Amino acid sequence: MLLLMIEQDMPIDVVLTADTGMEFPEMYEHLQKLDDLLCRERGIHITTLRHPRALNGSCLMSRKRSHPALRTGSGLGYPSMATAGLVLACAGVRVR
Repeated sequence: MLLLMIEQDMPIDVVLTADTGMEFPEMYEHLQKLDDLLCRERGIHITTLRHPRALNGSCLMSRKRSHPALRTGSGLGYPSMATAGLVLACAGVRVR
């Protein structure tokens, strides 16, 4: 979506990305190229959000009870804007 916004010369105020610590090296290279392009053409940088403890895969190996919404089939899909706003607010970003 960001590349489409750049191609259509749409205004971009801020670019956020969340780093899990488990990305492929090519993803970091791509983000660096994109950051260079944004800085050169728009004067903005990509802001990367990182948790102090990177995701290390151990949570993927443990067995946990699934959420009730997953068992019934409801609640799947895109997160609500309210949830996204909470995540950004928790990261210290003002949400309009």
